[in-house]
Amino acid sequence: MGQFKNFFSTRWGIICVGAFIGVLAPLLQKWGNPGNMGICVACFERDIAGAIGFHRAPELIARAYTHKNAARCLLVKGKQDYVADRQGIQATIDIPMEGPMEAIGGTGDTLTGIVTALIETGMEVVKAATIAARVNRLAGHYANPTPAMQVIEMVQHIPRALSEILQKA
Repeated sequence: MGQFKNFFSTRWGIICVGAFIGVLAPLLQKWGNPGNMGICVACFERDIAGAIGFHRAPELIARAYTHKNAARCLLVKGKQDYVADRQGIQATIDIPMEGPMEAIGGTGDTLTGIVTALIETGMEVVKAATIAARVNRLAGHYANPTPAMQVIEMVQHIPRALSEILQKA
């Protein structure tokens, strides 16, 4: 089993996984996944993880830190968003909850952009990740999402959501 694990950390392992995702994502789109999900690798991986029962974020976060296999800070996006560091889960963000947001490709990209911008202002990483998760969810809520919504419809609500969340912080 050890050799198989090591394969995925090699150049050919990475190429094979990329090819697998590159072939499977358009097929899943053809078979009924939303059109914007065919190109969103993060969404694809999240959906596959959910389908095989890997949505045990708190357990997996703890395991990653126990085995020293995690970044200094993790922001895990899902039905609930988790912000964690080596001391454990620092924040759980689950409101507002907008079911259709899970099917919209690009919301992880907006979250990454928000947290990066906040960190660039000098904000501490855990605080920036927590605020970014709240802003991303609130912007999605303001967009009144449906599964057919495109992420650009949410992006226009980010300034309003950011202003509101920062006033409360």
